[in-house]
Amino acid sequence: MGDFFLNFLHLRLRPRSWAAFAFGLSCVLAALVLRSAADFLTGPGLVPMAPFYPAVLFATLIGGLEAGALAAGLSILLGWWAFTPPLYSFRVDDMGDVVSLIVFALALALIVACAESYRRLVARLEVEEHQREMIVAELGHRVKNKLSTVYAILRLELHPYPEIWRKIQTRLQSLAAADEFVVRADGRDGSLGDLLLLTLAPYEASRITMTVADVPIPAKPSTILALVFHELATNAAKHGALSNDHGTVAISSTVSGGTISVDWVENGGPPVTPPAHRGFGSALFERALKPYQGRVEQRFERDGLICRMSFSLPEPPRSRAIVGKPAKDHAKDTVCV
Repeated sequence: MGDFFLNFLHLRLRPRSWAAFAFGLSCVLAALVLRSAADFLTGPGLVPMAPFYPAVLFATLIGGLEAGALAAGLSILLGWWAFTPPLYSFRVDDMGDVVSLIVFALALALIVACAESYRRLVARLEVEEHQREMIVAELGHRVKNKLSTVYAILRLELHPYPEIWRKIQTRLQSLAAADEFVVRADGRDGSLGDLLLLTLAPYEASRITMTVADVPIPAKPSTILALVFHELATNAAKHGALSNDHGTVAISSTVSGGTISVDWVENGGPPVTPPAHRGFGSALFERALKPYQGRVEQRFERDGLICRMSFSLPEPPRSRAIVGKPAKDHAKDTVCV
């Protein structure tokens, strides 16, 4: 029922068209029938002009400003003529009725103005959303083409070195899968473990451990988390623990009610220092999880980066199976990627 109502509100008729004006008129007629039925059931005057308020609201949201103005004007005239004493005349003998009609007209004018503003805002957001989807699709296509080109060049150049090519091939395929998830994840739920495994697959498994409950994450925060994990892994590979031969990364998570906390701890890498200037990564960490009452905190310790992130979900997540396969000691809470 809720989805039907939302879809109904997103209907759009061309403003100033006959269909828009007809819809506005039908809304007023429906309100008139409801108002008359209320008088018949409860007695004259016991129910105010309430049915006309949603009629004008729907007329404006779906038919536009002109249809809403038509519905408001007709509602005022009908309320004056049919429901204000003396009935069926455009006369008003009581000052209280005059005030009521003025308040009624002002309320309808406010409804028309607010509904039209909302209608224009939604239309602009729909255009921007369409443009965003087109840009993301185009960027995803370009990244995929460039990665395919790199893949073909390396395969040709490393043909005499099959062992090296096998290692690089696996990592390129993992990077492509991660990029594909980020581009395509808007309509797909993920899980915390899946996101981490997908992001860290290109790197040496023996240097990464996870103590992670595999909780389901809805589609939109999944996309954001994929970007955050990808940025952390990329930074670790360029400057941190994964940039040398012996650094390690440990990831752990805790779940408390609807709040999920994730700790990313690097050890054994080169000395790290806070970045000298704000780049994409800094802006991403600062703003990524704010819509989910979350935050990302980074500490640049002597032994390596420590990043703690936390965020909340609308519904408390339910833990599922632990990520991947257990380590050799069969500990239930530790997983080697």
